[in-house]
Amino acid sequence: MKSLAAFCAVAILYLGVGVFDHEVWSPTEPTVSGIVWNMVEHGEIAIPRINDLPYLEKPPLYYWLACGSAKLAGRLSPGILRLPAAVLGLLCLALVYGTVKRRHGRGIACVTLLFAATSIAFYEISHRASADAAALFFAFACFAIFARTLPAGDGVSEPSTWGWDVLFALVLACSFYAKNFFTFLVVLPPVVLHLLLERRVRRAVFLCATSAIFTIVLLSPWVLALERAGGSEYLRIVFFDNTFGRFFTLAPGAGFAPDPISNPLTAEKGEPAYFYLLRLPVLTLPWLLVFGAACAALLRRERPIGAYPRFLLLGFLGIPLVLSLSSSKVSEYLLPAFCFVPLIIAELLGELGRDGRGLPPWQRSLLVLNLALVGAALALSPVVFAVMRHQVGLLLLLVPALAAAAALGVGYFRRGLEERWLFAYGVAVALALAVVVTLMIPLMEPRKSYAPFFAEVLEARGDRPVVTTLLGDRGLPLITYYLRQRVQVDSLDDVLDRLRGPEPVLALIHVTEYERERERIDAIPGLRVGTLRGGKRMILLVNGADDRET
Repeated sequence: MKSLAAFCAVAILYLGVGVFDHEVWSPTEPTVSGIVWNMVEHGEIAIPRINDLPYLEKPPLYYWLACGSAKLAGRLSPGILRLPAAVLGLLCLALVYGTVKRRHGRGIACVTLLFAATSIAFYEISHRASADAAALFFAFACFAIFARTLPAGDGVSEPSTWGWDVLFALVLACSFYAKNFFTFLVVLPPVVLHLLLERRVRRAVFLCATSAIFTIVLLSPWVLALERAGGSEYLRIVFFDNTFGRFFTLAPGAGFAPDPISNPLTAEKGEPAYFYLLRLPVLTLPWLLVFGAACAALLRRERPIGAYPRFLLLGFLGIPLVLSLSSSKVSEYLLPAFCFVPLIIAELLGELGRDGRGLPPWQRSLLVLNLALVGAALALSPVVFAVMRHQVGLLLLLVPALAAAAALGVGYFRRGLEERWLFAYGVAVALALAVVVTLMIPLMEPRKSYAPFFAEVLEARGDRPVVTTLLGDRGLPLITYYLRQRVQVDSLDDVLDRLRGPEPVLALIHVTEYERERERIDAIPGLRVGTLRGGKRMILLVNGADDRET
């Protein structure tokens, strides 16, 4: 019953809110929306495309999942785009549950599952349509498989590893379709280093060699499709530009032609080497103090640290160190390090004991303080939302929130940090977080949604052809997704010439272009101008305008 209750609470949080209740949001969903629409509408799935232009920055796995979801649902919507991310997030949580259950039992596995599910960074990426969700799943899977080969506890012999190693290599090879060699970069270093410290050199060589063989075999069909569609240029973009070009700072060589949609040789560069180390604590929110106490509990053992705890520390610290060597620095790249956060917290819960008294007083104090702060923030959140949304009725939510907080407080003073109390607390936090997200989305939607602007575009379009200057992975895919058509991409001069001509036309340009050429544009007679709300990234220009207000 406890496992069922935990999974129900997590399912409500992951599928009940944040998936089907808002429009396409930046930063990654605009790109996904245009690519998936192109796959659904035109049936070409081997090569991701935006408006018929190849978009090879990411392999097609996530787009395939979203396209398949759209085919099954019979429609394409923002929720359908996000659904694979939410399902992949749930699968990651299931891997956490299974890993912890093997080492600490069902009770602690349920509590750890709830801590992981309510972690902010993980929840956010699991509700965003992006290749990052797929890459994170493969990282979780590889680490969970490798952890399965480590002793479950002190004094327990190491299980047979051959079959698990083959499965590890197969999953790692499949991960290329999620995000190129990114998963290889974050998974292999901590695993290989752990094996070398254990003097398992042959096993490390076997893992690497088997992964390489599986990768060559599994990539062959896509390599042939890339070569057939675009020859050596497509292969260079995928296997050089988006791998070595992102990891190293490279100057374009002779004959280099950047991708028309993106340029990985220059994107996301310039951050300092310590970029990831500064962002590492963000992965643990809102359980920063709990995680700190867990790390202290892991390191304070008088006996030599075991294979499993050592692997957890190597993974959590090794991933940001390896990523720091890369010239491309993006916060999302750090997400695989989160795989180790709930597993390290589980070690703390294991030492806590069923009666909640197995830790030194200062570590217990950190744990209690973190739990109290999170509980208080969630219990008082109705007041914040009542003020922000100007709805006094939301204060009624204080009644169940304060009642739950009071019940948990009484339970703590009676029984302390025992396993049953921690489980009840985790379920309450998961359900409260679902309510908070439900209240927060209507506040964010007007600022982040592109739908009102494109509703205006659709109203103004009529029979007009659509032209744009937006050649990139944000604006162009949004245009094709919302208008449900491919459009013509021209230079600004050509677009302005068409707007001056007798033929009715609708044009979409970037706001900076409008500001730079405002005098020329405003001088065109009969022109109607509309601006994208919120981000103000796009300008709508319509000639042959009628009397409707924009």
